[in-house]
Amino acid sequence: MTSACFELTVMGPVRAHEIDQTGFLRDITDCGYWLILPEEAEEAFNTIVEPFGLTGEGWIYLCSLGIKRAEDVPWALIALDREYKLAGHLMAIKGKTRDLRFAWYSRANQPDSATKYVSFLIAMNKDILSFLANQTPLLTSAWELLKDKSENQHWFCISDPLPEEWARNAEDIDVQLINSLEQKGLEPRLVL
Repeated sequence: MTSACFELTVMGPVRAHEIDQTGFLRDITDCGYWLILPEEAEEAFNTIVEPFGLTGEGWIYLCSLGIKRAEDVPWALIALDREYKLAGHLMAIKGKTRDLRFAWYSRANQPDSATKYVSFLIAMNKDILSFLANQTPLLTSAWELLKDKSENQHWFCISDPLPEEWARNAEDIDVQLINSLEQKGLEPRLVL
């Protein structure tokens, strides 16, 4: 599938009720908000994450785990076609803001790996993507898909592959960039 954008369904707040053997309510657990992909989006996303032993539904579930309040629901989730060694590049352009976060698919299978990738972006609001889109090809395709989308809805996008020559050149210097950023206190941190 080429690039595409889908509206996410946000369900919540979800609460689990524990009932004992006699039928009495024993406990209520706040499960936060759940993000649900349309079937077409899930199928397309599956083809991207399957090489990492994941499913689209499972990955989106991981994204949902930390969402306890309505204001914590991201405006857009952006799936890249593969993992790119661009964590340093992204950290350099976004700085310390938490409005744009990232993760990488192989993290689920290699939790102790020192290599940090970018394969999934979490935009908390439209403004951050608008502000950074002209600064890097990493966000160009996503912004083109999302620029006309409502800020009052939530979105899941599959971005076009990055321009290969640009990606290759940016990846070549990324380790040095990460090292220089870490010395300044900007260390890539996992969000999932």
